[in-house]
Amino acid sequence: MLALPKNLQLEAAQHVVKGGLSARATESLVRRMLVSPADKVKKAAASDPNVQRLERQLSEKLGAAVAIRQRKGGKGTVEISYASLDQLDGILAHIK
Repeated sequence: MLALPKNLQLEAAQHVVKGGLSARATESLVRRMLVSPADKVKKAAASDPNVQRLERQLSEKLGAAVAIRQRKGGKGTVEISYASLDQLDGILAHIK
């Protein structure tokens, strides 16, 4: 629990005592608490079937890997990966 910020240490300790957690269960709890909110948002967006479908459709149309990352407030980014300048030219041709 020492890896947690001070404000979360008390919360974790209360949870451990209340639940009678073992050492392994406590370690697991700490790992879950250390995951940043941004990581949680990424995981939630990645598991959204609509986002996955859109990524797949864009990938098929552009012929390149596409990743969509959503943030709070409806903002986000679309990342298009390419392996060569020729592939980039092909992606740009599809966009134009």
